[in-house]
Amino acid sequence: MSDKGEVPEDVMSAEQAVAMGGISPIRAKNDMVVEAVDKIKRELEAKSGMQFESLEVIEYRAQIVSGIDFFIEAKAKELDGDEQTVHLKIYQNSFGVSELTAYQLNKQPEDELEAF
Repeated sequence: MSDKGEVPEDVMSAEQAVAMGGISPIRAKNDMVVEAVDKIKRELEAKSGMQFESLEVIEYRAQIVSGIDFFIEAKAKELDGDEQTVHLKIYQNSFGVSELTAYQLNKQPEDELEAF
């Protein structure tokens, strides 16, 4: 969300934002989503017991709640060089604070990104 508590147009269209709770179509990554993933990387490592060299956002969906729930598909590169697809659910409040609320490891690239 912007510092004014507004949903940026590249997250959801004005029509979709009106339908609170609706899930956006799949979108290409943007700076806001990449930044949110960067902020929760250590939290994912702590919760999963794994360490990642990188998390590269592939695509995402968004749901307007009392902030934004991001459902994100990312390529996770582990320290040993192994790679896997992960799905992340990140809640971002109106102040821009991001929190990892759920994750799914070992997804297949062809797995559909859905709300979870």
